[in-house]
Amino acid sequence: MLRSILKALAYLLPALALGGTVMTYKDENGTLHAVMNENEIPEKYRAGSKKLAGSTSTESGSGEANVKLVRERNSLMIEVGYGAGGTHLMVLDTGASISMISKKVVLALGLQPIDYANIQTASSLIKAPVVVMPEISVAQFKVFNMKMVVHDLPGAGDRQGLLGVDFLNHFKMELDTETGLLHLKQKPKK
Repeated sequence: MLRSILKALAYLLPALALGGTVMTYKDENGTLHAVMNENEIPEKYRAGSKKLAGSTSTESGSGEANVKLVRERNSLMIEVGYGAGGTHLMVLDTGASISMISKKVVLALGLQPIDYANIQTASSLIKAPVVVMPEISVAQFKVFNMKMVVHDLPGAGDRQGLLGVDFLNHFKMELDTETGLLHLKQKPKK
């Protein structure tokens, strides 16, 4: 069910995982579309298109880390830091192109929407705010100015969002579901 929340953008996973450029544009109905290159954007929407940027910069204390995941039913949870906003549990979703954050965290951090995106949920199309998270971290790895969709996960409990490929794409990653470990390694600077 969690993957269906971002169903409309899921086909972009290969491009994001390979470090490809993803472009977005809104059509006349306000629906957000995402494509793998500018040539796929209809000419009349090119002027308003945007690159889907995960961040403006990254940093890390050391080159790699093993992060212990928490299993909750069929989900893997990961502890994520929000700079001065403390840490929260998020669902780790390698099938989600864009990360989501709960309304509760956005209110606590005082973040304001910079845009809105139409997102396909399991039952309907919703218009959700998009915010820029100043800092998001897992272990010693940090990503700055990451765009996140604001939406509460159904039956969220302690889960304060969903960490997707837009964060993970900054690192080499190995997920071991048997031991419950996520191995992250800083990619070499280009």
